[in-house]
Amino acid sequence: MNGFSCRPIGLGVAALLMLAPMAAMAQDDAAPQERVTVEGAVQKVPVRYFRADLATEARARILVRRLDRAALEACGDSTAIAEDLRRVIARSACRRDAVMRAVGDVNDPTLYRAVNDFGLPQ
Repeated sequence: MNGFSCRPIGLGVAALLMLAPMAAMAQDDAAPQERVTVEGAVQKVPVRYFRADLATEARARILVRRLDRAALEACGDSTAIAEDLRRVIARSACRRDAVMRAVGDVNDPTLYRAVNDFGLPQ
C-alpha cells in the first residue's frame, strides 16, 4: 500500500448530514402557529405565521410579503375588479396602514427592519 489510510464516509452518515437542515425546518413547522389579523377598509384577513418566520431578515421579508398580500385583499383588491382600481388600492394608505398595524401587532424588531426595506407606498 502507499502508506495512506483512507476510510470512506458511509452513505448513512452522508445522508444524515444532508437531512439535518431539513429536520430543523420540519421542527420549525411543528412549532405552534401564531396569527395576526390584517385589517383593511373592506375586511379582516388572518395571516398565520411561526416565530421562526422572525428568526432572520430573509424569513421576515417573506412574512412581510404575505402581510402585504393580505392587506391588499383586506383593502378590496380582487382580480374581479378593474385594473385601474387595483392600482389605486396598491398605492393606498389603506394598504400601508393595514401592513403597519399587523407589523405592530407582531411587534418584532426583525419584522420592523424587513418592512422598512419593503417599500410600502408613502
